[in-house]
Amino acid sequence: MTQRSERIVLAYTPDDLYYIADVSNVPRPSDCSKNFATLSPYQQQLCLNQNQAVRILERQKVHAVMEKKMNDAHSKYYNEVLKSFNLGIGILAIISFLYYSQAPPIAAPSSSSSSSSS
Repeated sequence: MTQRSERIVLAYTPDDLYYIADVSNVPRPSDCSKNFATLSPYQQQLCLNQNQAVRILERQKVHAVMEKKMNDAHSKYYNEVLKSFNLGIGILAIISFLYYSQAPPIAAPSSSSSSSSS
């Protein structure tokens, strides 16, 4: 009895579920769709893994785009809040400046001093 041993080397990263160090065993996408039954069990699992990996990578792209849009919306919101706060402080400063910069009214000469001199 001879036992055939194959050493399978898989390199795994969380971002790419279809990455394999030995690319000679990786079936082409056309083989996965047309000749799935004729592939070895290992290659069949690679085809299934490839489909799942493509789905996960597409979802990650959508999630990354949505996260980027959310971060942009938050930064625009905080920028608008800061601009509104700055505008309010400016308006209050101008109103207080105008109120305190007014000169006191000049008192009109009293009529009693003019009548006593005649």
